[in-house]
Amino acid sequence: MVTVLKIIGIPLYIYGVSLLVYPLFDMDVDGLGQIVLVIPVTLIAYWQVFFARNNEK
Repeated sequence: MVTVLKIIGIPLYIYGVSLLVYPLFDMDVDGLGQIVLVIPVTLIAYWQVFFARNNEK
């Protein structure tokens, strides 16, 4: 259950933060461009949460 929440919650959190941050930097990005920018950050977050922490143990 926790894994499912992480899989759903991480992209929603990153997308929400991006909605708050983009206006601060005056970036003219449409909806598709914003999603394209969020995808790599989401993949990096998945890597950190699911794989990098497991390797430390």
